[in-house]
Amino acid sequence: MKIHVLENRFQADQISEALKNAGIPFWVKEYSDTAYNGIYIVRKGWASLWVPASHEGPAREIIARLLEDFSYES
Repeated sequence: MKIHVLENRFQADQISEALKNAGIPFWVKEYSDTAYNGIYIVRKGWASLWVPASHEGPAREIIARLLEDFSYES
């Protein structure tokens, strides 16, 4: 199940590492398209993050905490 749209590679790496450490399986689907040189990333985001439905709750909690931390760094 798609649970989050990742803004950039840094965010993807940070969230992926946290999910991996928590033992949550996930899949990142990048929206890169070499034919269009990334022009749709602004509209679609950099990638989407998918997890099995059985892990949705814990994954969303981890993502929410990380996004809160990111907002303090800005």
